[in-house]
Amino acid sequence: MAYNILPSTETEARKAVSFMNKTSADEALRLWKHLNEKYGKIISNPLAFDSSKKNDCKIARAIQTEFSIKNIKKELKITTLKPEFGDGSRGNRGQNNQGTLFERYMEEALNDWIENPDDLSNNKYKDFIYDIVKHYNLEKCDEIKVVSEGRQNKKRPMKLVNDHWEIGTASRTNGYDIGATVTDVTLHTKCKNVKRKIYLSLKTSGTTNLSNLGLKTNVFPVDEVKAGKIEKKDGLALMDTFGLNEEYLCSTFNEFQDGNRRYHKTETPNGYNRDLIKELIKGSLGYGYHYVHLQKGTKIKHLEIDQNFLERASTPSNVKINYGGDTGGAKRVNIHMTTPVFNMVFNIRNTTDKGSKADPDRVYPDKLQSAYKMQGESIMTKFQGDSTEKADDS
Repeated sequence: MAYNILPSTETEARKAVSFMNKTSADEALRLWKHLNEKYGKIISNPLAFDSSKKNDCKIARAIQTEFSIKNIKKELKITTLKPEFGDGSRGNRGQNNQGTLFERYMEEALNDWIENPDDLSNNKYKDFIYDIVKHYNLEKCDEIKVVSEGRQNKKRPMKLVNDHWEIGTASRTNGYDIGATVTDVTLHTKCKNVKRKIYLSLKTSGTTNLSNLGLKTNVFPVDEVKAGKIEKKDGLALMDTFGLNEEYLCSTFNEFQDGNRRYHKTETPNGYNRDLIKELIKGSLGYGYHYVHLQKGTKIKHLEIDQNFLERASTPSNVKINYGGDTGGAKRVNIHMTTPVFNMVFNIRNTTDKGSKADPDRVYPDKLQSAYKMQGESIMTKFQGDSTEKADDS
């Protein structure tokens, strides 16, 4: 089953909780009403339910920067219901045209500075505003317009072209300037008669953003994994990229299918292809924008991602592969690595919510996902276009 029940009205919410235990149902309805009242203009279906889960629900990630699970449970006196942040089967449909709260608040904060540059006392992100104004010399601009466009973010599929990885249009041939593609809020400026666009890519602790590589058709077809022999060109290229062990890779999913929840192999590969990994990182991260990561409260970590930063960030080392996940027994392969500025994890896993004829139990891998954590951060951030599932075992 999946979290595919997404009530948008109170009538739908009452129906959605009808399968739950009575106490959990009452608490879930109370939670839905509270979230709808406070954030209904941001998202019309704040909760997702799975009819097989009697005490669980997921709260849309679009509003997760506004409160903690612990605090909302305390405020609403929730004792039995087990809510957690997640988008369920809604994917990006959970965010309406106004984008996430962070995007909306950032737009308001920037416009507040434009209208009242000398008084930011009530500005939610005033420390960031001061930094960004100084960094780009915005005080010297004659015109500044704030444009919210996160809803226009485009998926950036990965593909192998002439034995090299491309992500969207980003590649060693086309270059890696992706600011216009990954921007959430854009500043249109005119300073000393020179027009410029400053792209802000907004991240939150639950923002799910990088690239997906579909695996089942052209990379790791189910029949090849079941047979323990990868023959597709793209599959061989991906194994070469990370130095994957074919036997361990296939066994991870075959053992899980057979009911083994203890399968676990760990390797530190010597044969990974540093240049191909570098292409994946460069294409995923890119440059030409300002990274803005909302952390606890109103604290924001931010920096300009330029070509020099990208070059440092994309040089991998300390590659470690955990077959069966980090702790074993999972239907996933986690590939950890570090760069001079990142801790990164790529994973190969199944992210579907529906089975297929070849894979009715949703075991065999369909996606390559990725996430990174900058030095000094405690939260993994995913790259543009990724699934909303967690990238590691945490």
